[in-house]
Amino acid sequence: MPIVRVNGVGLHSQQLGEAGPLVAMLHGLVIGNMATWYFTAAHALSQRHRVLLYDLRGHGKSERVETGYDLGTMVEDLEGLLAASGAGAGENGADAGEDGEKVSLVGHSYGGLVALRYAMAHPEHVARLALVDVPLSTASIVLGLEPDRDPDPDRDNGDDDDDLFAGLPEFLQQSLTRGSRRARNLLSTLELLLRRATLVADLKAEPDPTAEDLARITCPVLCLYGDESWFLSDSETYEAWLPDARRVVIPGHHHLPIESAERVRAHLEEFLHG
Repeated sequence: MPIVRVNGVGLHSQQLGEAGPLVAMLHGLVIGNMATWYFTAAHALSQRHRVLLYDLRGHGKSERVETGYDLGTMVEDLEGLLAASGAGAGENGADAGEDGEKVSLVGHSYGGLVALRYAMAHPEHVARLALVDVPLSTASIVLGLEPDRDPDPDRDNGDDDDDLFAGLPEFLQQSLTRGSRRARNLLSTLELLLRRATLVADLKAEPDPTAEDLARITCPVLCLYGDESWFLSDSETYEAWLPDARRVVIPGHHHLPIESAERVRAHLEEFLHG
């Protein structure tokens, strides 16, 4: 599992599959990493695609930096990884030329916002775009809050571990109380991202995309959302503003790649094989 150095940061990445169009899969913030997709949909998709997975900066086994969690920097990270794969727009937005391969992007939550921003900047390099429970506003996912609670990006984190745990889904809170290695790693990530890094400030500073911004994305877009997701109404906005979008609602909350893994996999296979 190589560490690829792009945009000044070491990113942990892995590619599955040996043939077919390239698909890059991006996970969500704080509790996500490449395992979100590796243990769910990635292997099935790799039967007909080359699948690029990576840990976002500060997550998983990628470099634990304290800055650069804004969408612009995250897009530059993605550009660098795609350039290393011979696809996309090239590192730092440099045009890869006519021979540069188009890429399909799959993103959950904030990973979907990174994919969306990339597609806005480089619509000619994106074949298909799948948004899995992606909010319209970055402010609403600052803490990765539970889908059934009103997100409050201004809530004081405090200094107690219980405060860090409060916004996590119940299955992860239970894991943390058992003190496993996974729990210790997650706690370390939470402390970095929510207490030391610029993540919260970076997200609060992000403007929401406009209808004009989204109109630049002309490729087919799948908007896949949970029927109990806090962001369900955002899916209607995406469907209305994106020129070629299809909205699909399935049972689940916000963490669909884990909660509804089989349904998500089936819809992604249908969409990307289309």
